[in-house]
Order: sequence, then structure tokens, then C-alpha cells
Amino acid sequence: MMPAVAVMPPTIVPLRNHQPGGPKTKLDTNTYIELRTETPYAKLFFSVDGPKPNPFQTKIGGKEVTHKYVGPFTLKPGRRELMAIAVSRDGLHESRVNSKTFIVEEATESNHGNFDDFWLAAPLNSRSSSHLDIDSVDLSKLNDYNLMKDYNSSPANDVKSKVREAWTKPNSGSKIDGPINPVNYNGTQLNFFGVPAQLGSNPALSQVSSTGVGFSAYGTSSHDFNATYGPYNPNTGYFTEQMLKKLESGGKVEAGDVTSHTVHEQRLAIEYPDVASKSDTSPGNGQWKEQLDYMYISLIEHAKEAADFRHEIGQPKMGQVISATLEEDKDVYHFLVTFSKEDKLNETVPKLTLHPSTPKKAERKLSSKLSSIKPNVKPKDEIDEEMVLAKQGTVKPWAGFDAEADAEALRKAMKGLGTDEDTIIQVMGTRCNQQRQDIVLKYKSIFGKSLMADLASELSGNLCNAVLALCQPLIEYDAQQLRKAIKGLGTDEDVLVEIFSTRTNNEIKGIVHTYKTLFGRDLENDIVSDTSGNFKKMLVALAQGSRDEALTVNRTRAREDAEELYKAGEEKWGTDESRFNVILASRSAAQLRAVFDEYSKVSKKDIEDAIKSEMSGDLRRIMLAIVRSVRSTPGYFAKQLHKAMKGAGTDDHTLIRIIVSRSEVDMVQIKTEFQKYYKQHLSEYVRDDTSGDYRKLLLILLGEIVELKPKYVAVGDSAGSIDNEAALPVETSPEVLVEDTPQNPDTPQTLDTPQTLDTPQTLDTPHTLDTPQTLDTPQTLDIPQNLDTPQKPTSLHNIEPDYWDEPETKHEGTVKDYKDFNPTGDAEVLRKAMKGLGTDEKAITSVYGRRSAAQRRVIVDTYKTMFGKDLLKELKGELGGSLRLLVWALTVSRFEFDAAELRKAMKGLGTKESVLVEILCTRTNQEIAAISQVYESTFGRKLEDDIASETSGHFRRLLVSLVQGNRDESTRVDMDKARADAKDLYEAGEKSWGTDECRFNVILVSRSPAHLRAVFTEYSKLSKKNILKAIRSEMSGDLHTGMSTIVKCVQNKTGYFAERLYDSMKGLGTDDDTLIRVVVSRCEVDMLEIKTQFARKYGKGGLGKWIMDDTSGDYRDLLLMLVGEK
Repeated sequence: MMPAVAVMPPTIVPLRNHQPGGPKTKLDTNTYIELRTETPYAKLFFSVDGPKPNPFQTKIGGKEVTHKYVGPFTLKPGRRELMAIAVSRDGLHESRVNSKTFIVEEATESNHGNFDDFWLAAPLNSRSSSHLDIDSVDLSKLNDYNLMKDYNSSPANDVKSKVREAWTKPNSGSKIDGPINPVNYNGTQLNFFGVPAQLGSNPALSQVSSTGVGFSAYGTSSHDFNATYGPYNPNTGYFTEQMLKKLESGGKVEAGDVTSHTVHEQRLAIEYPDVASKSDTSPGNGQWKEQLDYMYISLIEHAKEAADFRHEIGQPKMGQVISATLEEDKDVYHFLVTFSKEDKLNETVPKLTLHPSTPKKAERKLSSKLSSIKPNVKPKDEIDEEMVLAKQGTVKPWAGFDAEADAEALRKAMKGLGTDEDTIIQVMGTRCNQQRQDIVLKYKSIFGKSLMADLASELSGNLCNAVLALCQPLIEYDAQQLRKAIKGLGTDEDVLVEIFSTRTNNEIKGIVHTYKTLFGRDLENDIVSDTSGNFKKMLVALAQGSRDEALTVNRTRAREDAEELYKAGEEKWGTDESRFNVILASRSAAQLRAVFDEYSKVSKKDIEDAIKSEMSGDLRRIMLAIVRSVRSTPGYFAKQLHKAMKGAGTDDHTLIRIIVSRSEVDMVQIKTEFQKYYKQHLSEYVRDDTSGDYRKLLLILLGEIVELKPKYVAVGDSAGSIDNEAALPVETSPEVLVEDTPQNPDTPQTLDTPQTLDTPQTLDTPHTLDTPQTLDTPQTLDIPQNLDTPQKPTSLHNIEPDYWDEPETKHEGTVKDYKDFNPTGDAEVLRKAMKGLGTDEKAITSVYGRRSAAQRRVIVDTYKTMFGKDLLKELKGELGGSLRLLVWALTVSRFEFDAAELRKAMKGLGTKESVLVEILCTRTNQEIAAISQVYESTFGRKLEDDIASETSGHFRRLLVSLVQGNRDESTRVDMDKARADAKDLYEAGEKSWGTDECRFNVILVSRSPAHLRAVFTEYSKLSKKNILKAIRSEMSGDLHTGMSTIVKCVQNKTGYFAERLYDSMKGLGTDDDTLIRVVVSRCEVDMLEIKTQFARKYGKGGLGKWIMDDTSGDYRDLLLMLVGEK
């Protein structure tokens, strides 16, 4: 069964009358193309002669290749391949790609018929019977024109003439300026555009993009209009004559002035209550009509947000209201409306609504005429829609989830001698997949180690394999299972069959992408190289992830497909496997179920029996898998689980794969199907075929009650899990019973492509992906820093309540946007400064010292546009020494500069730990993430991997934790938690023998600066010692430097940078690298405060005086400009 969130693929509809005998794919440049989808609120995207439309990357190489659909459009001449896709409103789900190829010709007069014939075809008068001449009706156009009223004798004749004139030329005597644009440009239902008189003979311009998509302007005459648009059917939903008349009369339509003459116009003519006037409460006071209006609007608004309600209310056919009652019940009112059932089938010919004055004779004549043409009209396809069956997993989100607490529990369970498997089972077996990913990330953030690596070293056998599977996102796990099945000698076809025949389109696309990310290989190429024949073709087809996922069923098409399958198999000598491939790989699950039903009628044999008799080997297995999973996905997995456990031995790989991958999807239904097929509970099979801790974990994942004794994790919550007091006693200590975890509502699993996680050594080492060499990131981030001054202990201790937020502190840089910025002029100044013999360094420094980072990037782009040269390379060739390094740092982005500094600090012999500490301890989460991305794209290496290889011990864990960029950045302070953290630090350090560095790491790396300031204040009360002194007495070396830097930055970040500047210039010589790094990175952020702190601590004329004494020349001048001293 397809998921409830399936998005219907868009249909591609040329807006024209089909010419009998003519090709459907042949268009002209005047033919508009419309995209439609049945999915509410879906967004449509399309591409022309390009790659598949990608809503999240509309441009490739600066060229727009994916267009957002806003209304009908035209195509340029030639062979055009149009691909369209629908995306759900939240952007998490997308439809399959629908594509069509058109042969587009230049429009000529002969391309279309007479405009008048098209506009006024088959006129009928719905007011007077004397003009109801049935013989004059072109019955082939009944559906196209819905029996329009007679143009000549209708009272709406004036409006009709103005409609026609509005399409052909501007009408100065009408209030409706024309022509009328049928293209929806602004996302509204209708748009009316007037065209000013054209000067001379110049035609209106036609704007056509290079991709072949055209949005044309208007001509100023009938000929221009026809040449631009061609004939256009007014009954396509864009406007109607009735609406034009309403506009003509100033928006006021009196009863009886206009008669609704088509089904479409009758719907538009309904008067809805004014939604804008709706308040939060109904008017009451006896205003029954306004009360009904209020209830109507409220129901509409409720339906917009409640998909289940829309589905239920839209299914039944209801007749007249039998009764309606209103009852008061405490705080609510119950409004009960009873309708009669209406079970009549829809008529195949649309009803024609005639005016009451039309005589019965004319009505009988029309009915007779319509009845006579029924045999010549092709019957419509029988369309049904399947209900979406509910699915339920046995593992649900854990109520009261705390990723940090679970990570610490896992750490304690693996620390020291022995391993507490029950704690690991309790945590990993009762948290949902997303919660487990949070635990994995938190574990690395606070301990600087990989959870998967630690688990792999502590566990073994099938328990280890199952726990590691639970640590991975489902899509990543599937990708690794496929790689394992393909890698090495032989291929595990069962794994390929299971995954490709049971995953949705989005899941398959995610698997393909993740496979490439993890292993640097193309999944389709690996499938092609390891399989053969029709089995290979079927797998390749399924790997595209393009199966139709609609819920609608076309019975007519199902019969046709069933007949084709019969002809391709049983009816002929041999088998046409390709036809089976086409139907089984592309049709929706709902459609295939109808096909299988029809097949049994055609051949008197079930489709499974037919496949068994016609196919063999791997091809038969995958086709049977598709048939069985289509009929019942839970039933298919139930049979696979039985197969894994029946007989001697157990296929543990299959058992783990199915239970892990389906425990949050449909395991409840799988258990039901298993019992139905084999008359025994699935859990009983698992108990008999497994043992030990491995069995405990599997049973918990199946939602069964298991006896556990976890030492480091609390069990039970307010959602209904069994706690320690409710557990069954076992001898001297209570045991924990774990059942179907908390009773939280199911939440859909997000199928976003996962982050690459550390994997066990038995798997392929993930390759590094090539990423674009440039990153579109802002030069500076105007991110407010936390308070620089620590809070007084006395004030913190007495604050009531114990929850409060720190106020935001404003910082100010010394370099700001230049008011009279002129990038062209600056580029010319720089060009002249470097042209010819010698270099005018002062001209360069005058530009670079007074422009912000964003303005310097504009100068770089302008320079390349004007002179076709790279400004950075030109500057490197003209400058030298420290000035060249400073100008380079000002030219690249802050993230590129920080990434380069980190790489330089770790490259070659030795490591500059102070650089690593300075950058990683002082940057925000967002900045660290950008630096890591730039580092990988620039150097082809992961920053975390380089740090891990260049450092060791607790210092390495500290830096690895910092590079995750997961620090809490909120301003909320919880004093109870602050006191608890201060106590933990005290007990981990001064109070105990030795030091628990991990506890310091957890608190100093993960807590927010605001919270840490409160912690440090509370610590001084417990130990009567400053936190810095405590760290100095408990730690040494690089770890001491790292921990102290965190504390200094939390207490006073600008003071820390003032200290770094002082250290770079004190004594003999100058550390120009540090001086440049601090000045460049802080000159637009908080340099004013840094200067204040520097003058307060070191005096002697302040920062400007120190720079003047320690530097010289143009290098000195540029530094002074950056710190606001020149």
C-alpha cells in the first residue's frame, strides 16, 4: 500500500482542441501548456530539454534549468522534452517525474481555425426555446463548450461582444481593458492586463527564455493576438462571460441578470460567506443565517488542516438533510446533521441544465439527440480510488527523551571492566530511529568519540550487528546492506530483491544518493556489473525510483494490462519478459492489484502461478516479490521472516534487516499476517530461534515484554511505560519490564539523506565526496555574542524564579560598509595600482582598509567582469611579505581564511594547537559548520579526520566535540541545572582522587555560554576557588589550554582576543599570523570592545600604539585602518 503522503504526479495538458487524425505531440508556438495535479497545495516544477526538475537546485552553472510553474506557457520551435514534478507543501515528498515530448512548429495563420468559429462555436440559447435548434449543434463539441448561450439573441449580447473585443483589441469604450491574459503569472486565479497603444508598427515584444519556455506579451490587433496566442478556449477555468459581466456592472449582479449556463459557471456563481469577516466567535443573538455562515467557514478552515476529515467527508454521496440538532454539553456544543444516503451511479453523459422556460418538447428533442450518439462516444475509463490502510510500528518516539542522558548512560555502560548490555538494549531498543541519531550525534559531541566504534569494540556477534544497525539512519542502513550484497565474490540477490521491491520512490532515491556518498560508487553501475539478463533490467528499472504512486485505479487500463501479460506469457510460445518488466516496474501498487484481479479472470490462473510457470531463477524471485509486496507488504515480510527462521539454523542477517527496517513502519501488521499464515506468534518463533541479549533486543523491537536490569538508565514514563515499581520482582532486586514503549502518536519517518556516520571496519570506508570549490556564504555573520562579563555570585544565587534569560549584548566593529561605495571605481583604482612597473601599495591599502568584507567580494567580482582577471592572483603577484598575507585574508571569505589557517596549523611536522583552540573555541555553531564544509571542499579532507590524526587523548576528544558545532546557544539559564553542573565539575575534579576529564568535556562543550557563566559562579561557591584555578590544578598541557580558552571566552570573549593580540606582539618579534587572524576575523564584529579591553589591561597607548611600534610600512597602515586608528 502506498503511503498516505504520496504526491500525485502532474499531468501535462496542451490547451487546444485536438485535430482529428493529427498527432497529439505536435504543437505550435502559440499553444499553451498547462500542468495539473490532484494533490492539494502541491507545488509544480518543470524543465525543458534539461535534467530532471530539481526544486531545491533551480540553477546549474548559473543557468536556470528548473522552473516553478505559475501558469500556462508556450514552447520554442523544435523537439522539446518537457519534464514535470509535484512537491508537497512541506517539501518532504515529491511525485514521480512525468515527461512528454512535443514537436513544436512556428505558428502560422494555417495552424489554427477561424477565431470566431472557435470562440462562438455551437451557440445555443438557454433563455428562449425558439432558438434551441438542436440540429445546428455540433455535438462533438458539447464537452468543450458546455452548450453556450446563443450569441445573437441573448440578453448578454453586449457583454459577449465585449468579451470578443477584449480578446482582439483594446476597447476604449469599455471598462474592461484588454486583451485578457490567460496566463497565471501572479499565483492568482485571474489576471487582467491592458495593453497601451503601440508606437508605429512595432509589435509587442515576446520574452522567451533560452530554455525554450516562452511568456509572450500581447499584440494590438486581432491578427497580432492570433499570431501570438492562437485560438483559446474560454471554458478552461480562467474566466467566464458571467465574470466579465460582473466586472462590467461594477461587481454588482442582481438576481436574474445573468443565467448560469455551464456547469463550470454554476460553481463560480455560488456566493460564499465573507471569510474576511469571520471572528473567533459566532454572532449568536438569534442571527441564525450568520450562525450558519460562521459554521460553514469554520468547517472549511478545519478541513484545510485535517487531511483525514477531508478524506472521510469527501467519500460518501449524501442526499437531503433529514434532521439537524444542536446540543449543549458542558464547555462545548454538539451539532449533528443527518443526511439521506444517495447511492445512484453517475450518469455517463453530463446533465444539461435548461432554463425553466424551455418547453418539454425541446427537452425531449435534446434528450433524444444525445441518446442517439451514445454508441459513437467512447466510454470513459472506470476510475476508482483505494483507501490508504493505516500502518503501525512497534517502536515509537520515547516520551521524555533526553539525548544527553542516554548518551551518558551508554558511556557508563561501556566504561571500565565489563559491559552493561541491558542498558544498551534498553536505550537502543526503545528509542525511535530519529532519537537514536540524536544520541549518536550527542555522544560524539560530548565525548569526542564515535558511539558506533565504541559499541563495536564492546559487543560481538549478532547483538553487535543488530545494535549497529539501529545506530544508522534507515536509508544509510539499506545502502550498506546493498553494498554488502554486491561486494566480493557472488551476489546476495535476496537482499537486492527485498529492498528494491518494497521501498518507496523517495526511499530508493535516498538510497542511491547515500550509496554514492558512502562508497563513491554508482549503485546502478554496480547492479549492472553484478547481475545479468532480464533480472538486471528489472533491478535497473526499480532503481530509478519512478514507479507511479497514485492511489487511483483505472479498471479499463487494468484489463488491458492483464491481457498484455497473458499474451506475453501463457498465450504464446516462450515469454516476453520485457512486457512483464514494464508493467510490474512502473504501475502503481493500487493499479497492479487491479491488474492481478483482472488477470485471474483472463487466464483463470493466479498471477503468481503464471509467473512460476513462465519465469525461473532470480527473475522469478523478484517478480514474485513485487507481486506479493504489492498485494500485502506486511504479508511479504511475514513470509520472509518465516523463511529466515524455518528449518535448521537461522538467517540472522535477514532477521535483523527486516525487524530493524520495519519496526517503526508496519511491524504490528507484519505480526498479524505472520500469525494468520503460520498460526503462531512471531515472537514465539524469535524466542525459539535466538538466545541471550540478542533475543532480548529483537523481542523489544517487536513490542514484547522483556526482563531487563539496566544499571545506568531510568525506565518508565508518564506515557504508560512500565517503571521499576511495576516490574516483576526477581529474587533480591527488581527487574525492569520493557513493553511497547510510550504510547505516543506515530510520526512519519523523515527520509532526508542522512549524515555520514562512523561505520564498523567490516564495511567499505566511505569516500570523500567532491563538493563545489566555492561556497556562497556571507563574508561576515552579524551574530550577537553572549555577555562578556560574568554575573556576580550574590545576584545569581538570589534570583527568583530560577529560570531567566540573559539580555543580548550589542557589539560593534571598526570596519563598516563604506557609504559612497563604487565597485567599478575601486576596481579601476586597483587595476591602475598594479599596472606597469611597480605597485602603488597605498592605493591598494586605501581601498582594502575602508571597505567591508561584503563590499570587497563585490570588488573581486567586478574586477573579473571588467578586466577578465582574478584579482586575488593579481594581488599575490604584486605584493609580498606580511602585507600580501593580510590582503589575501581580506580578499577571501572568513570561512575560507579560517579553513586555511586550520590546515596550515596541522600540515607538516608538528601541530599548532593554539590555532586549533582559538578558532574552534571562539566560533559559533553556524561558523564551525561552514568552516568544515569549506575545509572539505578546498582540501578534499574532512576536518574532523585531520584533527583526530594530529592530536591525541582527551585533547583530541575536546576538539572533536567542538568541531561537531552542537553547543546550546540559547540565553536561558536554569539555576537548578547550573548548580547540578557545578557540583558535577567539583566532584569530577577537586573532590575526587584524579580527574574525570570526560565530565568537564561534557559540560564545557555542550552548555550555552549563558548557562556556563552561572555554572562558574556556582562553582566558586562550592570550592571557594575560581574555575580557571581549578582547571589549572587539575589539568595540564594542551587540554589545560583548551579548557581554559573555553572558560575565558565564556566569561569575556573580547578580553580573550585582547590577550591574544598582546601575546602576538609582546617581547621580541611579532607573531604576524596571530595578529592578522585576530584583526581580520574581529574587525567587523567586536573590535571596539577588544580595543577597550586591551587598553584596560595593557595600557601604554592602547592597541594602535602597540601596532605602530611592532609593524611598519603599508602593512602597518592597513592594520591601523582595520582597527580604526587611521
